[in-house]
Amino acid sequence: MGRASSKLPSFCLSRVATRVRVRSPPVGSNPVPAVAADAEKVDGGSEVTAERRRVMVAVDSSTEAKSALLWALSHALQSNDCLVLLKVSKPASKQGGDQSPWERDPKSYEVLQSMKTICQSKRPESTGRSWGIRQSGSAGAREESESESREVGVWLVKWNEGLVEGSDSCETVDGLVEQSRSAWLVLLREFRYGYLTFSRSAVRALLLGKMVETSRQLAPNGDWSLEALWAAQANLTQQIEGLAVEFFQVVVELYLVEGKDLGPTIVEEARKQGVSLLVLGQKKRSITWRLLMIWAGGNRLASVKVLGFLKKSWWDPIRITKMMEAQGIRGPAYKFFHGSTAEASKLLVDSMAKSVELSHDILPKVQPHIHSWIKQYGRNVLTWHGLRPTLVIGEAELVKEILNDKNGVYPKGETPKFFKKLLGDGVAMAKGEKWARQRKLTAQAFRADCLKGMITGIVAAVESILTKWDELDGKEVDLFKEFSILTSEVISKSAFGSSYSEGKIIFTKIDQLAAIVAKNSQTVQLPFLRKFMQNRDDIESSRIEEDIRESIFKIVKKREERKEKGEIDGYGDDLLGLLMSAHHEIDKEGKITMEDVIDECKTFYFGGQETTASMLSWTSLLLASNEDWQERARLEVMEIFGGRSPTSEDTASISKLKTMTMIMNESMRLYPPVLNIMRTVSRNSILGNKLVVPKGMGIHISPTIIHQDRKIWGDDVHLFKPERFANGVAAAMAGKAAGGGSGTAFFPFGAGPRFCIGQGLAMVEAKVALAMILQRYKLRLSPSYIHSPIYRITIRPQRGLQVLLQKL
Repeated sequence: MGRASSKLPSFCLSRVATRVRVRSPPVGSNPVPAVAADAEKVDGGSEVTAERRRVMVAVDSSTEAKSALLWALSHALQSNDCLVLLKVSKPASKQGGDQSPWERDPKSYEVLQSMKTICQSKRPESTGRSWGIRQSGSAGAREESESESREVGVWLVKWNEGLVEGSDSCETVDGLVEQSRSAWLVLLREFRYGYLTFSRSAVRALLLGKMVETSRQLAPNGDWSLEALWAAQANLTQQIEGLAVEFFQVVVELYLVEGKDLGPTIVEEARKQGVSLLVLGQKKRSITWRLLMIWAGGNRLASVKVLGFLKKSWWDPIRITKMMEAQGIRGPAYKFFHGSTAEASKLLVDSMAKSVELSHDILPKVQPHIHSWIKQYGRNVLTWHGLRPTLVIGEAELVKEILNDKNGVYPKGETPKFFKKLLGDGVAMAKGEKWARQRKLTAQAFRADCLKGMITGIVAAVESILTKWDELDGKEVDLFKEFSILTSEVISKSAFGSSYSEGKIIFTKIDQLAAIVAKNSQTVQLPFLRKFMQNRDDIESSRIEEDIRESIFKIVKKREERKEKGEIDGYGDDLLGLLMSAHHEIDKEGKITMEDVIDECKTFYFGGQETTASMLSWTSLLLASNEDWQERARLEVMEIFGGRSPTSEDTASISKLKTMTMIMNESMRLYPPVLNIMRTVSRNSILGNKLVVPKGMGIHISPTIIHQDRKIWGDDVHLFKPERFANGVAAAMAGKAAGGGSGTAFFPFGAGPRFCIGQGLAMVEAKVALAMILQRYKLRLSPSYIHSPIYRITIRPQRGLQVLLQKL
């Protein structure tokens, strides 16, 4: 049928039923029965009815419907086909029940007339045949247009005139039928290329009346029974249809159908009329929509997934946005399907390209999108990370409720794919029972007695750095690089029994992977495309992850070899030893897999190096730019330790470094080592007795927002003032944070049950390192230093931390 190779325009073509067209019999032959005696066979079996093939086009005023009709006229219709133009209108209201459909819906009449004109211009041999007016679900024609009935009457008058002219030869019913047929033949030839419209039901009614009237004129004394006239009329109608097919190769039928639902009404009408082909106009879909349909294919389960995706990407954003706005929570507009990440990415890129003056108001620099949204929408902001709604929390009392999470409503959410590669499913990312088991296991490596034993290793690592600095007196040093090496050495020695040189490849690869994580923090991908379309970062991160795994596995195998040789008792009592002992545990409840061992190692390699290096760097910046506090800290160190280095017996002495603690707390307030804390809402709940939050919503807590809140810390919130913590953290918070107490307005290591497990080691390491540096050197900020803090999971100096060393 048609030219299969032709390019289809923007509409949908689907098959409803299948029939084989059989040519109409020649003029003068007997009517074709419903099933021919010598019917053709299809596929070796089924009989084929000798009916005209019907092609239906659903029309309206759109350009897509016009394109569909043009395609049907040029590609689908063949000789003797019947083209059905169907227009669906809304059901009549009670007030308009007495009006005809054309009076109720004149626009539909105009649409059908315009489509009829297109048919006439494109296929001159086509002819209109009937007007059908239906309501959805009705069995047949309901009402005839008065204008069409009058038109039928005109044609019947012409037919009657032709009949009367030959009345002399019409003495019987058969003669009347033959004469009527001849009259119609003349009439059809006369208007062969006209656009004849007649209604079958109107013809049946008016034809009978005309035949009765004619019979009285021709044979007033004849025996004309009503039954004979009906039989004659039926025979005549069949023969007239045959003549119409002979002279008008394509027949057009126009239908106006009333129905509430467009799609079901069209399909139902097509089924009733037994159409062979249904052509529907369809708007051109976007590439995203086409990919969705290709992905779904004919799979019902996939179709359900597509509907679920549409719900999440269209309906849920509308519903949740309205729900939150009703509670006074607003935010940036949702954009399909990126959410608000496109706006955030632009602000982050612009921020990274700029340096700022030496100011500690870092929120506009490290999180410019959050800073902008809070200024515009308020302390609590509704954002969208792709399809997922996320509530940015800016109130201390809400932070306290979420992080304490006494009822288990705000657990850790799903780990993003790049974070999964960086930290795996270690204690920082695990959830539920696994997190509880891993937390209990790893906490043993950071008990107070274990920290005491780590001091010797920390001092040795600092001594190594200071020895190298002996040759750099008066010269510039990038302290961020130096502290990165120092903290790498400390975590390697204290947690894994190795060294920085042995684990250097791990730290290098972790730093590369962290850069990819930060780069893709605002990237959103369609879930089903990830499996088939990997970008450069996907491929590179997978390669780096595999390199990290191999390097950690070598360290694990080395520890096993040492145990087998008897060089150590068991697997050791450091973090790696505890993990390996749990891996070889006989009890299944306490046993962990090798994947768990590697994931925990990745977590502590990253956390033990990155967060502590960041904390030491920003504290050194503040000391170098505030010489008075640097001198006060030095005096305290000299008073407690003199010129000697701390030892493992100095645990109590280290805890007496009050001024150092104040300085470090203020440093972490201004430059928190953890920039983002993410949670999810596990069930519909009420937050802070005022906000209704739906299940599945993300929770984003940024310590920087709370740490630099003027309502909590005062107008000098952006100034370095360690005296805030002169009486401890709890006293600094008393009466300021709306939630009251510690852990609400100051939480550099998190709060609640998931606070940072390495907090104790980080504080001891930082105090020992700074104490030993201040004993020997005076720090001055280099003129070449450019203040540009950036987000890289933690906050780090984008261009390093250049400091001039002056030996004491």
